[in-house]
Amino acid sequence: MPIPIAPVASASASAVVQISRSTKAPFNAVQFRLLEDKEESGWRNFEAVNLGKRPIVFLLVVGYAYDKDGKQVGRSKSLNWQDMREDGGIHAGKKENIRVGTYDDKLPDTAVTFELCVEGIQFKGDKELTRDEEACPDQKPQSK
Repeated sequence: MPIPIAPVASASASAVVQISRSTKAPFNAVQFRLLEDKEESGWRNFEAVNLGKRPIVFLLVVGYAYDKDGKQVGRSKSLNWQDMREDGGIHAGKKENIRVGTYDDKLPDTAVTFELCVEGIQFKGDKELTRDEEACPDQKPQSK
């Protein structure tokens, strides 16, 4: 299930937020916040926050881009983020930056709104990825 993302309007919008840790369904254990930096391809980057109790060691996400009228103007390939550090993963209540899009995923200049969809997640200690291959369709209406 896609998680709506609120864009950061200014530097002051990135104030410290208290995050309470709890047991969450796999796809609800991560929340994304749109960052202000922009890639050459036109994609914006995100910050992933672990809302659960277990460290996240792998994410499979798809980015969506929309124009000012809410029309989808881009969809990234499935992108993976994997933590290779020894202490392992995005720990409970912690954050990590996620890059979206690749150089061959170039967006038109009309892209103004961005969303992420989680297609897969893996927690430290899990033997395999929890995946929903139907979670991120080719065409997805913009979240309200």
